[in-house]
Amino acid sequence: MTKITKPEVMKLITLAAIIDKRQASVELVDLWHTLIGGNTYQEAHDALIEHMKESSFPPHPSDINNRVKKALFRHQELYGIHPAPPEGKQWAADVIDSSPRFEVEE
Repeated sequence: MTKITKPEVMKLITLAAIIDKRQASVELVDLWHTLIGGNTYQEAHDALIEHMKESSFPPHPSDINNRVKKALFRHQELYGIHPAPPEGKQWAADVIDSSPRFEVEE
């Protein structure tokens, strides 16, 4: 995935300015790029839209980053690194936790 570019950051700031009347500048774009540059444009755009739907406060870079993290965590909860075990089967960690075979002697 390609990380967000400065022209894409400018698009986000322009979008946010529709509501909060902020003035875009080279310095503002540079700062936002430094702060949200680890995200893709789509992640940042989706996070900005969600923030604007749910909050009456102007968006800040931390709002974007926090929403991207939450979306990643939600995705990992749903899909994880490994697929869920088949119906009627357990995760290996659950088998280990519940089996006397794997008990540690003290």
